[in-house]
Amino acid sequence: AVDGIFGSGTEAAVKAFQREFGLTADGVVGPATWQKLYEIYADVTNQLLAPNQRPGVYPGTPLRLGSTGRAVREAQFYLVLMSAYYSSIPRINIDGEFGPATETAVKAFQKLFGLTQDGVIGPATWEKLYQQSQTLRTRDGLVHAYRLLPWPGFALAQGAMGSDVAWMQFLLEYIGYFYDEVQSPGGIDGVFGSKTRDSLESFQREFSLPVTGTADETTWNALTATFFSLAAAGSEQIAEAAGPEYPGHVMKLGSAGNAVMQLQLWMNQVAVLYCAAEFVPVDGVFGETTDQAVRLFQEGLGLPVTGVVDEETWQRIYELLNPPIPASCANCAK
Repeated sequence: AVDGIFGSGTEAAVKAFQREFGLTADGVVGPATWQKLYEIYADVTNQLLAPNQRPGVYPGTPLRLGSTGRAVREAQFYLVLMSAYYSSIPRINIDGEFGPATETAVKAFQKLFGLTQDGVIGPATWEKLYQQSQTLRTRDGLVHAYRLLPWPGFALAQGAMGSDVAWMQFLLEYIGYFYDEVQSPGGIDGVFGSKTRDSLESFQREFSLPVTGTADETTWNALTATFFSLAAAGSEQIAEAAGPEYPGHVMKLGSAGNAVMQLQLWMNQVAVLYCAAEFVPVDGVFGETTDQAVRLFQEGLGLPVTGVVDEETWQRIYELLNPPIPASCANCAK
């Protein structure tokens, strides 16, 4: 029963859920169980899965140009998530139709991760898509880089088109992920249609704004402020970088803060030690120079050249200065 009481029935249901998804069946909703619960809920509500389906399961046959259905929607969802982290992957619409835009995004993903660039989602591409999306959602954390668009200076209404509309749709999609009452705009295609109007009106109702269905300066600023508050909420438990520990969030062009400064210090120390890299400014701002240096490091380390500092890139750069002790030598000093 949905009664707000965590009783024996709820505990039994949690244990059954944990067993189903290979988690420790202790009946406790810890971080791993919560994340899996939220993943299943989000996938079902976004019509990526039927209620009896599991996320990340290869559909059995390759998805290619002309394919349609839930499996295509699921793959598109993962590609949209990837595009938020990797600028080389274009943002696409989640519509369940494998068209030319989806094929282009698939090829960009395959190129980035060293897969055959055929635009077809076979077993290897599907597995990498799901694995990488899970890593970004559960381990690497949010991107701490926001290039916000300012209010365009006029109210956006149904019939408008362009990048301003696409950005507004992204904000609505993002906010709708956390607020059930905020409807999806029906995709991020830069076209202000009836679904986008309904989504905007649902946001205005939820946040006690005049329900006009148009994005004036007040609504635009409310969308932006809500986005920032949700993004910040995801990082409340992230300590500022003060050593080798990964800060808990992805960094890329546009990021700033102590973790970026720590990264820049390491890269300059590597440059001194190996004479193999250019120096970068230690200013805590992930600018063009830092981006280029990160890409050079990734190329030299055999990592995907993305310019994005995830946990693996962070750890590999740190290990250039502090190589791990070989297992065969771990007991040498004893």
